[in-house]
Amino acid sequence: MSATERRLLLSVTEAAELCGYSRSFLYEAINRGEIPTIRLGRTCRIPAAWLRRWIEEQTARWEQARRGEA
Repeated sequence: MSATERRLLLSVTEAAELCGYSRSFLYEAINRGEIPTIRLGRTCRIPAAWLRRWIEEQTARWEQARRGEA
């Protein structure tokens, strides 16, 4: 596990690298209110636990749609 993966708070760039998304995609999701963030002054941080939960929710939503439960 890398040092980034052990952090509690991730920058948008770090979160994007871990997820394989672009920074702009994550910023769009943040601005839509899909990914919760913590603002520290002008800095935006994503709690790693919240990012994992968001990914789990997206995965569950995909699985439900695939089974026709949506």
